[in-house]
Amino acid sequence: MVVEPIRDRRAERREATKAEILDAAWELVRAEGLAALSLRDLAHKVGMQAPSLYSYFDSKHAIYDAMFLQGNLELLDRYERLPEVDDATEEVRRSARTFVQFGPGSAAVHAHHPWLRALA
Repeated sequence: MVVEPIRDRRAERREATKAEILDAAWELVRAEGLAALSLRDLAHKVGMQAPSLYSYFDSKHAIYDAMFLQGNLELLDRYERLPEVDDATEEVRRSARTFVQFGPGSAAVHAHHPWLRALA
């Protein structure tokens, strides 16, 4: 007889709430910038009081850390999906292009830095 492990519904809800908080944090950061992220606004966006966020993250810095991890994992995934090439120069160009296109506001950055336009 095969016994399936019992689902930990509480842990699943907790992880879903953390993901919702991070998604909301990304939305706010994209709209207002990283420095403008406030716990009050973030809590409001997910329908809770600001002190309740501490049930999911130890601090505002822990939210930043989780966002940093998500961003790095996404960038790594993009690098891993790049097709392999034999030309080292082309590989550096594609890697640089992927990095620049990944960053927030990349169109605005390209407009101010002509050397980045060459990567596009």
